[in-house]
Amino acid sequence: MLIGGLRLSRTHTSNLIRLPGYGTTRRQLSFSYKRPLPRRDHGHHSHGSGSPRSSSIFVEQLPMPSLARPTLFFVGISGLAYYAAGIATNRDTQYWLEKLGAGQWWRGLTLPGNIELQRARILDLKQRLTETLSTLRDNTAALPLAARQFVNRTAYIAANNWLGAGEGRQTCITITGLCASIFVAWQIPALRGVMRRHFLHDPLSGRHYTMATSIFSHSAFMHLAFNSVALLSFGSAANSLLRKQQALTPSPLPESTSMYHFMAFFLTAGLFSSYVSHIISTRVRLPALLRSLTSPSMRADAVAASRAHGIIAPSLGASGAIYAAVTASALAFPDANVSLIFLPFVSLPIGAGVGGMVCLDIVGIIRGWRTFDHWAHLGGASFGIAYYQYGAGFWDWVRRHTPGLHLAPIQ
Repeated sequence: MLIGGLRLSRTHTSNLIRLPGYGTTRRQLSFSYKRPLPRRDHGHHSHGSGSPRSSSIFVEQLPMPSLARPTLFFVGISGLAYYAAGIATNRDTQYWLEKLGAGQWWRGLTLPGNIELQRARILDLKQRLTETLSTLRDNTAALPLAARQFVNRTAYIAANNWLGAGEGRQTCITITGLCASIFVAWQIPALRGVMRRHFLHDPLSGRHYTMATSIFSHSAFMHLAFNSVALLSFGSAANSLLRKQQALTPSPLPESTSMYHFMAFFLTAGLFSSYVSHIISTRVRLPALLRSLTSPSMRADAVAASRAHGIIAPSLGASGAIYAAVTASALAFPDANVSLIFLPFVSLPIGAGVGGMVCLDIVGIIRGWRTFDHWAHLGGASFGIAYYQYGAGFWDWVRRHTPGLHLAPIQ
């Protein structure tokens, strides 16, 4: 597997990057308050109007952006994602249980196992791909020989690769395709305004839904390429982990697919990383910025603007969700080795690679680096650690409390 978090630098883009900002159109202070700002009395005070005490009082009286709305959005969308994933998984499992004869007299009380269910899905996919290729051959029969051979051979290779990719990689390819389509939209000048407004998360904009849309948004090709490589490298391992842990739970439910579980995991991990970054921006960086702007040491507006630039910048990218997949994979498969994408002949233990990435983000926070969203990275990593410990039990609880599965669990 490839790992790219160690490539973080001020001049190079990592494959686990959540980029802050886009171009020069960022609006660091684009929020507006519904309540009026506190008025500063310019009468006689024991402290001068520019004193540290008066500046501190002014900052403390400012109405900070609400935490309730982003918190409710994170909890609500995450809960909805897992509820939908539980229903989809239960219905798919129920369909294949019935198709394989569960409940029929000739099977007795034995239910098909997970391996049998997943194998049946693979055979069904193979049959559907074969039928599609056959239809394509019929529809291209009138084309010239060279064109017909090119179309059919290309379709055959694509179908064969898709079938051989396995469910985990297929899911990651689907997510990558969604990210690629949003990247294409970024490249259309007429859509730039729409993309900045709806696919770039600005903590001070009041648009909390962009915590979700920005997960799949990449405006730069290298950003998309590196994150895609990381997702394809570690997403399959994380998917295997979810399937393995589910089978080891006490009295496990039958499960024909882990695709929906991984999608809910990926979305929730990305949301959590965005949420962590959002809280840090509005509750730590914003008060610090306001104090600096009201400080007597700020002798000129240009100096204040220079200091404010980049402190609270919009961000985008799937790196938080990918960090969660990487850390969970590292805990599940500690003996695995990874290689650097720029040095594929150099391998190192996955624990060392992930630990190096986390340490680099911690250093970035301490040193005040603004190129990457280090808080989003650490939020994703912490989510991966927590999910490795408690994710299987939580997913089992979700499935038992969502409709769609009518048969008893495997004994």
